[in-house]
Amino acid sequence: DIPGAGQHRDVVKAGFLNKLSGRSFPYIPQWKRRYCVLAKGKLFYYERSDSGGGEKGAGVINLEYFDQVSEAGPKDCKKATNVFIITSQDRSFFDPGRHMFSADTLPDMKDWMRKLQSTLEHIRNNNRTGFSSTPSTPKATKDVSTGGSTGRRKKEITDNTQNTGTSSRERKKKEVK
Repeated sequence: DIPGAGQHRDVVKAGFLNKLSGRSFPYIPQWKRRYCVLAKGKLFYYERSDSGGGEKGAGVINLEYFDQVSEAGPKDCKKATNVFIITSQDRSFFDPGRHMFSADTLPDMKDWMRKLQSTLEHIRNNNRTGFSSTPSTPKATKDVSTGGSTGRRKKEITDNTQNTGTSSRERKKKEVK
């Protein structure tokens, strides 16, 4: 169950964003205005700021399964401005592993990105030290520069007590069952 928009404690940030929804086949993507609450490693979104959480438009993104927040490029956001993307390495045809949001202003977008990135880093740090509040924690990743202009690659950081040899996608499926 998703708690009501006003029931959260330890809120890092809350406010309205536009969320791109309906990106999977056969739906046409649409920007929908949502009230978003960043709290306890999750990004909750609602149709209104006074939503009870049970509405069709309400949802939650568990940031434990995502790797980074980045500003969208021109090809990603043809019909919106101040767009940022929350991405995951785990992708499939039906689950692209990314969520796109658009803020009303550039400073608001930068603030959301900063707070989301800080939350992702906090989750990774907790996963590395084994103090995660969730028993089935996916592997965290760390950007490791390869030097020069060759870009970056991902290096897996694993906690021996939590490494079961399964991917985070497989663990998510097991948790749902």
